[in-house]
Amino acid sequence: MNYDLLAEIILNLITILVLSVLLLIFINHKLKKKNIPPHLLISLILSLLSQASYMIVFSLSLQGDQPSTNLKYLSDIFLILVFYSLYLHYESLSSIRPSFWRHLIVYGLAISCITILLLSIVGFIPDKNSAEILIHLTSSIFGVASILYPLHITLRTHRLTNKRATHIELISIFLFLLTGVLYVGEGLIRLFENVSLNYIFDFIEDVSSLLFIIALVLLMVNYLIHSDYLYQLPFPIHQIMIINKGGTLIYNRKVSIVTIPNLSFEKEILMGGFISAIFNVVKETLGSFTQIKYIDTGKYKIYFSQIPGNNGIVSLIASGGNLLIQKSLERFAKSIGSDIINRFSTSGEIGNELIKKIDSFLLKEFSFLTIL
Repeated sequence: MNYDLLAEIILNLITILVLSVLLLIFINHKLKKKNIPPHLLISLILSLLSQASYMIVFSLSLQGDQPSTNLKYLSDIFLILVFYSLYLHYESLSSIRPSFWRHLIVYGLAISCITILLLSIVGFIPDKNSAEILIHLTSSIFGVASILYPLHITLRTHRLTNKRATHIELISIFLFLLTGVLYVGEGLIRLFENVSLNYIFDFIEDVSSLLFIIALVLLMVNYLIHSDYLYQLPFPIHQIMIINKGGTLIYNRKVSIVTIPNLSFEKEILMGGFISAIFNVVKETLGSFTQIKYIDTGKYKIYFSQIPGNNGIVSLIASGGNLLIQKSLERFAKSIGSDIINRFSTSGEIGNELIKKIDSFLLKEFSFLTIL
């Protein structure tokens, strides 16, 4: 009985079980229409597929059969896609439009790694030793490269908040980075082609796999427990307004202790007319289906979302922006009931009762906010 292999199978089974439970929780959140970052969910699914591939390899080895190298390569492809999905997750957190060159570099590395793996699967690289070294080096370099930007975003977030959630996320990202660095080291050692170093390869692989699993579980559990901070950071939200179709500001909530300099009540009223005027001019010149998503003023970004039936505009002011803010604002605009829309679509003001109802819709989509 190979006890080392049996231990790896048990660890793999536990990992699959934990990831499966996390996936079920994510799916349950999705069914309840809670916002789940799609790339985070994809990373979880791909990780589960990777572990399932390894499980087949371990099972065949335990039975005395020689597992196909292609199964290992397939698992590696899933892992590359996991790191790429994590990179995309942090890109969506940091900006609405990802940096073209940064994305091109990470995408190019991912495609190169997958291409090498596919060529190895079809037997285009006949020397398995050379294939193994090439795969290890390219995939590990990609792993490190894909984590550098998430590390930058997480460090920036941590400096702004210093919350428990960012502590955990920072640990998770460091573990991902350490996993990649260890794989780079293993790839470099493999260049010596020394059989006596095999025990070092096995040790590095075991440690790297364990660190990857811990990092992934930490990241997923942290999101489930502290999901709100993703919407706040790295760009705080300051103010949310609703302008009716007549161009009147009828709802205005400050939602941050960081006030916007020189934005008095009179200027807020003018802001409502300004936003309405922009929308009307754009529709008249570019067509009724044209919509402005946001305006970048440099220090602040002003986001917009049309209320159903062209009955008004919801606007949000933040110190920057990301896709999560935009999507949450769109859901908030769609969640406002038709009875409320009918009452404020032409009226210049609304009562406290309606304001409290709108507050409840707002806090449902932006649960982390405190209305001032």
